[in-house]
Amino acid sequence: MNLFNHLRLFDYLQISLRLVVFLAASIVYSTTNQLSYSRSLFGGGLTLAKASGTVLQLDIALLFAFGCTRLDGLSDIPKLRKLVYGYLQFERTRAHRLCAFSMVLFSLFHMIGHFAGFATAGNRATDGKLLKQLLLSSSVAITGYISICLLLFMSVAALAPVRKLIYSLFRYTHLLYIPLLVIWTAHASLHVIRINNGAIYSHGWGWLVWLPFGLACFAEKLYSLHQIWYPAKIVAAAYHPTGVIELSLNKAGFIASPGQYVHIRCPEISLAQDHPFSCTSSCDDSGAHFYIKSVGGFTNNLCQKLCHTRSGFDTADSKSRLFPTFLLSGPHGPSLTLCTEYDTCLLIANGVGLTPFISLFNYLLNMSQQQRSKIKLTKVHLYWICSSFEAAEWAIPHLQKFESNLGTMMFKMKMFISSEFELQDVEKLMSLDADSLIHDPVTHLQSRTWYGKPHWSREFENLAAPCKEQLIVITSGSSILSGEVRRNLVAFTRRPESKTQVHMHHVS
Repeated sequence: MNLFNHLRLFDYLQISLRLVVFLAASIVYSTTNQLSYSRSLFGGGLTLAKASGTVLQLDIALLFAFGCTRLDGLSDIPKLRKLVYGYLQFERTRAHRLCAFSMVLFSLFHMIGHFAGFATAGNRATDGKLLKQLLLSSSVAITGYISICLLLFMSVAALAPVRKLIYSLFRYTHLLYIPLLVIWTAHASLHVIRINNGAIYSHGWGWLVWLPFGLACFAEKLYSLHQIWYPAKIVAAAYHPTGVIELSLNKAGFIASPGQYVHIRCPEISLAQDHPFSCTSSCDDSGAHFYIKSVGGFTNNLCQKLCHTRSGFDTADSKSRLFPTFLLSGPHGPSLTLCTEYDTCLLIANGVGLTPFISLFNYLLNMSQQQRSKIKLTKVHLYWICSSFEAAEWAIPHLQKFESNLGTMMFKMKMFISSEFELQDVEKLMSLDADSLIHDPVTHLQSRTWYGKPHWSREFENLAAPCKEQLIVITSGSSILSGEVRRNLVAFTRRPESKTQVHMHHVS
């Protein structure tokens, strides 16, 4: 079996489902006798509009279903997590984006169908004012114009460049889905256009398809608002080079599975804004630990709250200072423990994207000492790409611990420094000692440091050769890195000699 015959199978299932629904609805609306009068007026535009509207109702239902965070609990069921996250490659964020893209696409099809039908009706009518009435004064047109404007506005605000530049715009424009659903429901059910006392459209009840999913999603959101936020106090904090903040929060009973994240809110910064951050805590820790990269408005404000100066954190004063109280929501997201059901695990991260893997290594370290027989995993390979030595400083103690304690699991690591050499880096390499014969002279890790970027096709070839059974590839951090890895892995696994089963998972 080729490595990636099942690549993004869940995406293919979603697309196939929409095509089947669209074709089935087109056949029904083009043949049913209940719409014979409407078809005589609007022609094929009616079928296109109605079929596209049916897919839109399906998209709304799926959007609500994927919006339920309880789906992440599937990763805790051993018999389901390998099917859902391994073979089907299910990711809630990706499924959400696919639904949004489908909604925009079929909304445009729906609008084109309406315009084509209105033009056909205007040409067939003896009254020249009919087309103007249909386009400007009918309830179908008015609600359609408002809904398409809201949907396009939300879509533009959700684009990656806009989202990264103005995150608050993306966050608050997504709340427009509430009036958008109300307008869509009115658009689908309030068909009041009549010509010669004949109904153009029958009343639509398609919104009943997504209503149960919407009520379930709203109920979960209300429950989360009431139950999920709880206070936690900072017990330790440190500021590392390149803007990385290390936080330790005290919260009794807090347990996060490897790879899960927590939404953090600081009332002193914002009463409404929160951000997700991956936990690095192990299962035995009594609190929550995070590494936060200071890159945006929220994290910059957080850094200013915790640091005396921008040059660094006053660690001597850290125990006596009064830190702000945080509100935590979570943990959320699927667990990365599914990797223990594979023979070989390949972990790829860049920058602070290493944080989910730190919690995974802590979990593997505990399991190797207590329940080693329950782990199928025998080889762990880590590829970590950093911009400089300073950017990697915060994680070196963790990696040294894992190298020295995960030897039985054949832990192998390659750290790549992607930036060009500077004078201080050359000086470090020149000051070699006897210890550097067995350790890297800069990082003091057993694994040597590589420079540049990985040659992925060569790396995959070296990894797949000894792996004869199953391999899981987990990426974390930049979506650009994940896309690059996926493209190279797909190209590599299409070779005829590839026989190893490979699943891929991305930690968003």
